[in-house]
Parts: sequence; structure tokens; C-alpha cells
Amino acid sequence: MVERPRRFESCPHRLKIIFLNIWHGHVWDKLQEFILGEAVTTDAFCFTEVGPELQTKLANLLPDYRPFYDELIRTDYLDGGIDGQGIFVKSGINVENNGKQYVYKVTKKDCGVLQTMEIVINSRRVLIGSIHGKAQPGHKLDTKARIAQSKKTIDLIIFPGSRPRGNIKKTEIRFLNAKILPIMYLCHLV
Repeated sequence: MVERPRRFESCPHRLKIIFLNIWHGHVWDKLQEFILGEAVTTDAFCFTEVGPELQTKLANLLPDYRPFYDELIRTDYLDGGIDGQGIFVKSGINVENNGKQYVYKVTKKDCGVLQTMEIVINSRRVLIGSIHGKAQPGHKLDTKARIAQSKKTIDLIIFPGSRPRGNIKKTEIRFLNAKILPIMYLCHLV
């Protein structure tokens, strides 16, 4: 059994967020070891491919974090269970808003959801966006569906309503891989 860290040692000038597809906990022992090792210096964890039972295990593993879980779909992909996403925020960090937005059509084999959270840390507002990108087809190359998903994600994160988030012009964004990842480092795309 891995020991839980005794204290939180986060640098007050940086925000550390870990984005991880945890594949429904199929490698739980290594995952648990990694999470506990990183929890000492991490402000938030954003996990994809999380079922309700795994969310409970993660909440027990991270008692110093507030869990936010979005159950997404009952899927026949992988283990045939419920698929979801979870964000764990270190206790003491103020969470202003949280929610989810679907970024493409939901099917029994695929679901794309952008889980968002606005936090205040060191008197600064930060928008966290965690997404499980379109998994099908199985390759990681751009497709029309993935580009459409990326454009919708950009609109939701950078331009929600009439309030711009970020320092880039919408017209500068052509392809997600080339433009958005260096700027929106808080958004994990599979």
C-alpha cells in the first residue's frame, strides 16, 4: 500500500494541474502510486474515463481534494459501463463555477464532453478545461469531426458568451494542434 502524502507543498506562484486519461483504472496500482506521489504538489487533477465506482475510489484516495464528477453516458466502449470525467481541486482553492458542455454527438461508443471549472487561486481567476476528445476512429489524426469538435471547444473556452478568455483572436485559430495547445495549456485533448 502506498502512503498518502502528509502535507501540501505547492508553490504559491504556480498552478499545477495534471490531466490524465485513467482508462477506467485498469492499471490501478500504478495509477494510485502516481496520484499519491503527485498529490503533494498538485492543485488539481482532471481525469477522463472515470466510472462512478472509480470516482469513489479516487475520492477516498484524495481526501484533501474536493471532487467534481460528471457522469456522461452508458457506453459499450471498453468495459460496457458508465463513462464520466472527474476534476479534483485541492481544498482551500475557491471554485466559482463548474459545468460541462457536449462538443459532439453522443453515441454508445463515443462521447465528447468539455468539463470546465473556474477557480480563484492567488487572487487570480483561472478557467480549467478538461476534455475527452473524439476517440473514434482509433487513430489520433485530424478528421472533420475532430476539427469541428476543436472549434466548438475553442468557442466554449476562449469565447463563452461575450467575454473573451485568452489573448488570441478567433481568426488566428485554424487547427487545434498548431494553435491552441501552446496557448490553452490547461485544456487536455486526447
